[in-house]
Amino acid sequence: MKHKIIKLLILFIPLILITGCNEEKKEDAFLVKYQNVDITPGNIFDSNTISLSVEKSEVPDCAFSDTGTALVYTYEDLEITTDNNNKIYSVYYISPNISTKEGLSLGDKEEKIIDLYGKDYKKDSNEYKYIKNGITLSIIVNNNTIKSIEYLKEG
Repeated sequence: MKHKIIKLLILFIPLILITGCNEEKKEDAFLVKYQNVDITPGNIFDSNTISLSVEKSEVPDCAFSDTGTALVYTYEDLEITTDNNNKIYSVYYISPNISTKEGLSLGDKEEKIIDLYGKDYKKDSNEYKYIKNGITLSIIVNNNTIKSIEYLKEG
């Protein structure tokens, strides 16, 4: 009996290890950070937590039916759009000097998208969309080069 258990262990342990090594580690939500500050869409934004110069503007936006305007905070590397209560609606990358948590930057090649984010996307023409926990990551490609990266809060 002891030998049967040992044989079974010898057979199944490598199988379990191989299966565990092939599992993709998937996260259930995007995390967006800038200057070590969490700026994930849906969170409340405090511009005082980022110690860089910022240009703040108020722009018309029909996405915000209560006021019809959005607040846009423009930093050197990205723009953060909020409603009037400072709830983050979108984060738009404007510089290749920063990358997503996963390592994607403006100017990277299209192949890197699937390498970093996998095949669970929706594609419309030249736009890849990944959706996790109510946040859409929109990546626009032109001539095999990433031209736009934006995180958007759904609804």
